[in-house]
Amino acid sequence: MAGVTRLDPTTLDDKPDVQEGPALTRTAELAAFGAGLTAGVWSAEPHVEHIPSYPVDEVCVLLEGTLILRTPDGEPQTFRAGEAFSIARGTECTWDQPEKIRKVYVIRETPAG
Repeated sequence: MAGVTRLDPTTLDDKPDVQEGPALTRTAELAAFGAGLTAGVWSAEPHVEHIPSYPVDEVCVLLEGTLILRTPDGEPQTFRAGEAFSIARGTECTWDQPEKIRKVYVIRETPAG
């Protein structure tokens, strides 16, 4: 992949709904850089999910909705549209999404090195 890619949230409009655990989601992977690094847009209907070990390193920017992340050792952190956050691979958390969200994401699926 080379050049510039627009991470356009409207690309989700034509994607099918997919059941991922307790969540009804849509994903549009729009950039793949190799070595497990991807970027795109994602949306999900309201749901709560405990994640014993987050499977990837991820950076997100919420475009719509509210997300509450709870970890066993800390206070809940609330993120709203326009805010960015990251989650490190292996983090135990509860993903509490009281409303539909839409986000831009960058994911690294394989360890660096």
